[in-house]
Amino acid sequence: DGLAKRAESMDEIIRYMEILEILKPYENDPNNRSSNFFNELGLAYRLSGDYKSAERAFLRAVELNVLGPHARVNLGILYLRFINTPESRKLAEEQFQNVVKNIDPTNKPANSYLDGIRAGKF
Repeated sequence: DGLAKRAESMDEIIRYMEILEILKPYENDPNNRSSNFFNELGLAYRLSGDYKSAERAFLRAVELNVLGPHARVNLGILYLRFINTPESRKLAEEQFQNVVKNIDPTNKPANSYLDGIRAGKF
């Protein structure tokens, strides 16, 4: 069972490495205005361990779709769970609050992370 879980996580990492290979050439295309593209690129960078590039991609996704919750939640997760500094934790909370207050009050991931922050789990 442990080996199967390990293999699954390797599959995910390999998948995102392939996604990086596909998306990276279009990252700086000035005509690329797809929030989904930059959100997926951010996820791939995050899984590869390149948190600066992940942050840049998520911020671009948010810029392109201010009312889209996915990139904001992913940016918050990056700040909270991967960068994890006092400043980044504040930035994470801001992203989650923005989703809940301005986009979707029922967003489960944003609400769950906010509850965890308030409970001192992070």
